[in-house]
Amino acid sequence: MRGAGGCSLKVDAKALGELLTTGFGAYQSIDSFADVAHVGLPRPSRSIITSIDCIFDPGLSAREFGRIGVVHAVSDIYAALGTPVSASLCVGVPTAWLESGAATEMLKGAVGAAEVLRLQTAGGHTVYSDPAFLVVSVVGVDSRSMEMDPEAEYDLLLSKPLGVGVYIAALRHGEVSATARQELEGWMQTSNEAASVSLRDLLSVDPSAVGCVTDVTGFGLLLSLRSMLPDGWSVEVDWTTVPLLDEASAFVHAGFSTGLGDRSLLMALDDPQFDLGCLDVAETVLANDPQTSGGLVAAVRSDLMSTVGDLAVGWSKIGVCRPLDSTTARAVVSLVC
Repeated sequence: MRGAGGCSLKVDAKALGELLTTGFGAYQSIDSFADVAHVGLPRPSRSIITSIDCIFDPGLSAREFGRIGVVHAVSDIYAALGTPVSASLCVGVPTAWLESGAATEMLKGAVGAAEVLRLQTAGGHTVYSDPAFLVVSVVGVDSRSMEMDPEAEYDLLLSKPLGVGVYIAALRHGEVSATARQELEGWMQTSNEAASVSLRDLLSVDPSAVGCVTDVTGFGLLLSLRSMLPDGWSVEVDWTTVPLLDEASAFVHAGFSTGLGDRSLLMALDDPQFDLGCLDVAETVLANDPQTSGGLVAAVRSDLMSTVGDLAVGWSKIGVCRPLDSTTARAVVSLVC
């Protein structure tokens, strides 16, 4: 394929036909990778929201790769407290994956995850690529508006543990045990649907119950928090309460990190809006660790937490959000230990 580019890298028609025939199997939500697809939206829908994400092969099985790609992409819709409706896929695979059946497994994983999440799989695109990648574009409806009550204090909640980035780095070097690999696979394939629904339920209790929410992305927890907070608010994270994957600290001490995590860490260290004074080197790496299919982080009114009962099950309280005291030089995001 020397000199190839643009649409000349599309998977050829014969290979594509075989891939679609074998990849979808019993799944009935798609019958082609057409360039245009018609999607039925629930009525009435107050708003339409869209998101797109791309991930490269994390080193797991091809089917797990496909599942994780969809779960990862749909998280942005859940972070907007919306309801996902459809997903379109762009699949990039090496020729060897078509020959070995890995491309079929990847597609089965992606479409299977979409069916579990009740998504219409609305067409897509395929190209030859090495390494393999999966782009998922998601359409959702009915995002919820949120507003912080300036008279209230908010608890900071996190729905999944940190450490995915260093686990993947260790996995690529063959340093992950079967137990750690199973832990990684389990969390990356766990969607944020239940967490999102619990926040929507809280908003039905009080329109100011949830002040803001985002998903922890490839930029890590700290930069995600700063992007989530409205102007005039600060957050204090108690690092001792932040959940981590079981071997995350051990992997960092063994020297595993990611390029993006290192760059995010340098940005946080150089930014006066962050106060990381209590963290050691390993902890600062994990606070900036890139999360693929990361959890939701949300600010929930503290005075409502005791009344919501089971709605908060599965969340970890990791800090508090307060109005920023403009008379001090306090950082917007600070950590205590």
